[in-house]
Amino acid sequence: MSVASFVPLQNSDRKTTTDEASAPPIFYPEMGSDDDLRTIRDIFFVHDCVLIRRLLNPARLKFFRALCDTIYVEDDRRMQAGQLPPDLVREYQNGWIWEPRLRKETGGVFGYEDIVLNKKLFAFLNLILSDAWYTAAASQIRRMPPRAEDYQWGSQTSYHLDAQWGDDRHYHLNVWVPFTPCGVSAAGLEFLLTPADTIRRYGRYDPGIPSEPKTWNGASPRMDYGLFALDILQQQFHPQRFWAPRFEVGDVVIFSNWCAHRTALLPAMTDMRISLEWRVFVNSFDTPLRPQQTGDERPI
Repeated sequence: MSVASFVPLQNSDRKTTTDEASAPPIFYPEMGSDDDLRTIRDIFFVHDCVLIRRLLNPARLKFFRALCDTIYVEDDRRMQAGQLPPDLVREYQNGWIWEPRLRKETGGVFGYEDIVLNKKLFAFLNLILSDAWYTAAASQIRRMPPRAEDYQWGSQTSYHLDAQWGDDRHYHLNVWVPFTPCGVSAAGLEFLLTPADTIRRYGRYDPGIPSEPKTWNGASPRMDYGLFALDILQQQFHPQRFWAPRFEVGDVVIFSNWCAHRTALLPAMTDMRISLEWRVFVNSFDTPLRPQQTGDERPI
């Protein structure tokens, strides 16, 4: 696919910013599963973000969605009856299903990697991370209700970086997999399409600042995250750099811990969103996952 054939920009309905110094992006980072891996990689590095359409098997994701629904329905029942174990309350309130829970509910058969096993995805990760990547406990399945007041972490509807609360000295990727269509009737994601270096300069990132103490909301003190308030961003960046794609089941978006993003939640949305955030790291101390050995789907 050539640059000229990338998804064209649409007219934005956002108000024109007062500062148009930042030019619009020449394309949205949206690719197809049949596109060349190196082209996808090159597009990713423009904004530290790429959406790959129809990459995963929708039937497989439907299977895991059903597993999640079973867990959520049972937890709703136990929460209402006051029977949810204390160690699961915070997980429930945040809409999470941690991997140990998924393994327990499936008799140890399935984990997060079974959801994302795909040769092309793993080959892409190898291109980005040079074969030296790891999974970590920071991954989770999450459900997002259509009303912000029903969600414990309201800050997720504000712009943020994964580096904000994680390790900002180690590069990592978030492989975000929706189990439900989203962006229209269910909450999606919105990205600020700007290179990672620009984000670090804009946020006045200083790796020399000690990582402790954290700010009032638990964020790293190495960057001024007050600059990521939406009204400030809209004054500084071109309106067409704010990108909120629609997602179908089978689509995957991959973005780095330096990609500014937020939950795209609109008043007209009525459906629950369920998605996986599967994170892979470099230079971490977690157990390495070897793509060349696990790049095939297992039967479900």
